[in-house]
Amino acid sequence: MTIRTFVDDEGAVHDIREGEVLGSAFVGLIGVAASMLTGNAFPLLVAVITAAVMVTVYEYALQGRRATHNMVGGTSSAPDANNV
Repeated sequence: MTIRTFVDDEGAVHDIREGEVLGSAFVGLIGVAASMLTGNAFPLLVAVITAAVMVTVYEYALQGRRATHNMVGGTSSAPDANNV
């Protein structure tokens, strides 16, 4: 199973986005702790980049699946090529 399995269920999409927020917060806290322990901002920078990449990948998967679903026979408002 992948994230694309759950994209048709709005409740699941909400849960995925909630996980993005919680995951980003967790990564951020680890980055802050590591930066405080090392006295260097580099761990925090890596944590911020990691969270940004994670959210970008999840959102790309969600949006890509929705676009594909809409084009293949879901809820697209575009005219069907077979009915034109």
